[in-house]
Amino acid sequence: MGMTNPWDSPITIELTRHHDCTRPGRASLARSASLRPAQRLRLRPGAYVNAAQWRTLFPSQAHRVRVIAALQCGDLHEGAALARESAAVMHGIPVLGALPDQVQLIRPGRRGGRLTPTTRTLTAPAGVALGLIGSVSATTPAQTLVDLARRRDLRTVLPGIDFALRTGMTSKAEMLDLLATQRSRAGNAMARHAIEHGDERSESPGESLSRAVMIDNAIPLPDLQHTVISTQGEIVGRVDFVWWDGGFRG
Repeated sequence: MGMTNPWDSPITIELTRHHDCTRPGRASLARSASLRPAQRLRLRPGAYVNAAQWRTLFPSQAHRVRVIAALQCGDLHEGAALARESAAVMHGIPVLGALPDQVQLIRPGRRGGRLTPTTRTLTAPAGVALGLIGSVSATTPAQTLVDLARRRDLRTVLPGIDFALRTGMTSKAEMLDLLATQRSRAGNAMARHAIEHGDERSESPGESLSRAVMIDNAIPLPDLQHTVISTQGEIVGRVDFVWWDGGFRG
């Protein structure tokens, strides 16, 4: 699931500033977005994409395009850092469920939040862990997952936690240390529950989602990734889940 360069947009972003205002090009972008059916989609002031191409994108790809457009239009400057779902998408961490239309940002040292049609700026917790994605400031994978796990249900965040553990992006210890240093934050107990159930052996978002459903419904958890060997000593196959208490002896 990794990306060679997260800042390469999967579809072309057309910026009005690249069109000479004395020519019809700039006005034609706006007109093409007002047609029925529209030829272009206005992502934000100054940025358009091909409407047909936009409809082919997965939700994570569409959100990545929004983040890249925000960078190209200057929203990721002046101390802003990507956070929550936006940071996860740009780190390549899977997030199941709905993604916000606004690019999620924090501005460390600034109190209060700010919401616009294209960005949502949040209050940064004390001691927030920041790094870089390319040259853009963003919460670290550990901080990103902690922030998501504080507010999203287990089924949408466990795939990301498992992925980050499996790929070595972070560790349970790093995430739990952040919880310990960022005390009294709403959702810390929920985040701890999700982190403690993370398992680096889970190999796909679907497997992680299945385990989250089991956890939510108090179903006994299976052992993961077991190779089944026949009585003749030959490998029969490999299963994602096995419940030893069910009598399996493979």
